[in-house]
Amino acid sequence: KLKTTANELEVHVRNTDYKKSGYVPFIWDTGAHASSCDLDDARTLGLVTANYNAKKKYKTSKISVYTADTNAAPNTATRFHNVKLYMRESEHVSTGHIDVYDGASPLLGVMHMRGQRKHLAVKFK
Repeated sequence: KLKTTANELEVHVRNTDYKKSGYVPFIWDTGAHASSCDLDDARTLGLVTANYNAKKKYKTSKISVYTADTNAAPNTATRFHNVKLYMRESEHVSTGHIDVYDGASPLLGVMHMRGQRKHLAVKFK
């Protein structure tokens, strides 16, 4: 089942590279190129250690992220490259980048969606 609220669709993903990864609810967001989440969700997905440091198995880079608030200063984020996420609703894996920073909403970006579209039809009415 897919949970929708107004114009949002919630899907549940886990990191296939981390055996202990729990499912994290992400919002299907066609306006986001890369997926994003905060540090706690990144820890659940196994991207960061208990001390919130990036795990060495992932290629990362520092980037500036702009939010919908055009008056706000950009956030500094850590981008995790080519993370494989398994989506419970479609039962398939897709690969994309995840931007991790304080206060980030858990958004599933277009890069991860591309690998899911043929397995999951999403329509808002």
